[in-house]
Amino acid sequence: GEFSGPTIQKVTKGGAVIQVAFDHADGLEIRPAKHSGFAIAGRDGKFAWADASVVGNTVVLSAPGVKEPTQVRYGWDDDPVVTLFNKEGLPAVPFRTK
Repeated sequence: GEFSGPTIQKVTKGGAVIQVAFDHADGLEIRPAKHSGFAIAGRDGKFAWADASVVGNTVVLSAPGVKEPTQVRYGWDDDPVVTLFNKEGLPAVPFRTK
């Protein structure tokens, strides 16, 4: 079985979306919550809650008003929303990209 929740592997930026690929990501899923737990920001550093969809081992993120996202935060809050799990039910740990 899997010993770890999903861990960030690489971030790909392109246009209006930013993609985060994960290791330990078999059966990657986002469980419904008040928001995705992901926030993204462009060069201005203003974070907005992101719409998230899972494609294989990758989460594709976008947000209205963030035209060219460059940064991602996940679970980055005093009371974090944790939504990303692998098929073993293990959660991804909070992270922030540079």
